[in-house]
Amino acid sequence: MFAARSSHLSAFFVLSVVVTAAGCSKKQPPPDEQPVGVASLTPLTAPEEGDGPSARNLLPLQVGNRWTYQVTGTSATCTPGEHTRSILREVEIGGRQAFVSTGFCGADAESALSPEGSQILELAEGEWRTTLASSLVEGRTWDFTADQTYHWHKIGWVRVAAGLFPDCWERLPKDNYSSETFCDGVGMVAMSGSDLLVELKSFSLNDGARVSEAAAGGGGGRDPG
Repeated sequence: MFAARSSHLSAFFVLSVVVTAAGCSKKQPPPDEQPVGVASLTPLTAPEEGDGPSARNLLPLQVGNRWTYQVTGTSATCTPGEHTRSILREVEIGGRQAFVSTGFCGADAESALSPEGSQILELAEGEWRTTLASSLVEGRTWDFTADQTYHWHKIGWVRVAAGLFPDCWERLPKDNYSSETFCDGVGMVAMSGSDLLVELKSFSLNDGARVSEAAAGGGGGRDPG
């Protein structure tokens, strides 16, 4: 029922975007220092243990949560344009609470994700595997499969079409050939792979309690939540 993907998080991350963000403190940066765009940002200094949010908070899992992305470029499973990913339903798989998500561009199969403590697991090849690991510390590594290792890189502030967000982290594979960027309480905000760039355009989370300004008709800027 659920497709296995060993090289990417199939639910939210078929591809990835290298996004580097301007780092300041945990307070909002002054207006003249706010990052602009997803390509001109600078990494923060490595944080102390426990300085970042829970890995589980990087991907809000609730039925009805929705993210809309702007895709530039083309791949075997994705075409240019606007694509939406949604959390469809909550199920039980082998006694574990799981959330089923649509594929990123509609061509890939549904996927299952499950929170466990402060991390998130993904069902791959019939096994629950860590896809977003704690602790969120610069350089922290973990194995998704025997052949796929990821590590965290702290970004800090990131601006995308959906808003300006603090506490953002990159999930990078061992050889850094691609990247996925997540922000605390928001989800994935950007991805890149060969020939493809993806940027979060709008979102609606927690039964609409938190939405991007773009989704609310504000046309962008910082998320009001």
